[in-house]
Amino acid sequence: EGEVQVLVRGRLFTSKVMWPHLGYLARSMGYGRPEAVAVADLFAPARWVHVCRQDKFSQAISFWRAKQSGRWHVFGGDPSPEPQPDYDFAAIRAALQEIEMHDRLWEDFFAQAGITPFRVIYEEMEADPVGGMARLLVEATPPKLVRSSRPRSVSTPGTSAPEL
Repeated sequence: EGEVQVLVRGRLFTSKVMWPHLGYLARSMGYGRPEAVAVADLFAPARWVHVCRQDKFSQAISFWRAKQSGRWHVFGGDPSPEPQPDYDFAAIRAALQEIEMHDRLWEDFFAQAGITPFRVIYEEMEADPVGGMARLLVEATPPKLVRSSRPRSVSTPGTSAPEL
């Protein structure tokens, strides 16, 4: 997956983009596969974040379960039971192949567009979310938004967050 960060009217716009979404966007604008990297120019000077998992098999199982159940997100405190789709080795293998293909397509896209994304390893972020987010904010935030090198808190209005 890729994440695009763009300044819009002085504010940060962040979007999660899966490989198929980028392809749909390119095609809707009349770009074929060879010209798809032109889409990157539309977001310049975006900072790209590439999130990937080292454990591709676990990712494939998660991807397959989401496709089968339609449940793509689980938020803390969600009381609904976890769906239990019928096991399907061939479908899990196909999900693994799709993930591996998407990874190769992202790498090709980044190389063709001259993009060096900030890389986030899912397992590392899961193990240390506060440290991972701190590194992400330092590395991926456009320089115009970085006003101070001293730690500051990150929060949504009405909530509080730990000091980074």
